[in-house]
Amino acid sequence: MHHTTDNNGQVEAEEVVQLYLSDYEVKFDAPNHSLKDFQRIRLAPGASKEITFKISKDKRNIFDDNGEEVLPKGKLTVTIGGASPMPRSKELGAQLSTKSIDIN
Repeated sequence: MHHTTDNNGQVEAEEVVQLYLSDYEVKFDAPNHSLKDFQRIRLAPGASKEITFKISKDKRNIFDDNGEEVLPKGKLTVTIGGASPMPRSKELGAQLSTKSIDIN
């Protein structure tokens, strides 16, 4: 997965770009959003940087109600950005990219 992060400000800044998975199609209680990876980057004023995340099998795994590791199949929602994919983050202006992927 690719994501471009921009620094629209006038000073150098750091950002922690986060990768979340959600909307697991499973028959047990799964987390609403799971933080699976992140990268800290530094950007000069006005600069952009493309970040690449690899979504390997071990990052897609979750744990069922018995504590067993499960590799879900079906569609997942991938969210990448500088905050968690919660409504409050968007209200505060977080720029998040969301994409649905099929992992059969």
